Amino acid sequence: MTETIKRHGFDFAQVPFSVIISKSLSSNAVRVYAYLSFRQGGKSTSWPGLEKITSETNLSTGTVKRALAELHNADYMRRQRRKRSSSITHLFANPLLCKQFDSRRITGDPSLSRITGDPTERDTVNDSKEGIIPSSALFSTRDIQKAYEGCVSYKIDWVRGEGHAAKWLAENGYTPKDIIACYTDLKAQKFWSDKPLSLSSLKKQIGEWKTKKGRVIKLTNVVTA
Repeated sequence: MTETIKRHGFDFAQVPFSVIISKSLSSNAVRVYAYLSFRQGGKSTSWPGLEKITSETNLSTGTVKRALAELHNADYMRRQRRKRSSSITHLFANPLLCKQFDSRRITGDPSLSRITGDPTERDTVNDSKEGIIPSSALFSTRDIQKAYEGCVSYKIDWVRGEGHAAKWLAENGYTPKDIIACYTDLKAQKFWSDKPLSLSSLKKQIGEWKTKKGRVIKLTNVVTA
């Protein structure tokens, strides 16, 4: 009979079962969550920078950035920027706790300013050094194009307006998942049900769509509950 695994000192990290089985998280995202949980220990936050995370998890910089983005988008993590120092990481056992945390920010809690990790946020700070995820590191124009191509049955001319729309959406932090979900929701509306929905038209609608969906309000970088 094997010996029962017991926690000794700080050799273990607590990972919620919901994180382990989440369909929204890749294995690398779960691994990064476990690492951050280990670094957090008995405290409520941790603050390893991007270089330290990549070094100790043996993951590439790009992989860690994508993992952090996944954890943010799935509402298991928020990162709070600090000047001239690595960001503070807040981990959550479930998305509900994360949304409650977001609600505290909306009410103006000064200790929760400059929350980052959201791929829509742009900043002039050296992102790779700070461990913050710039939107340009997440999805390319081609990723946006492929998502839209999967929604329609006709060939698209990317040379003109549609190409500009795809580039703008990628540069402003929208994801392939956003494109597909927005397209589906708009086509379900009576106005768009029998009309072609170009990516240029979707671009004009997607900001309002995200706000109504309770997602990121881009002008204020506030996440609604």
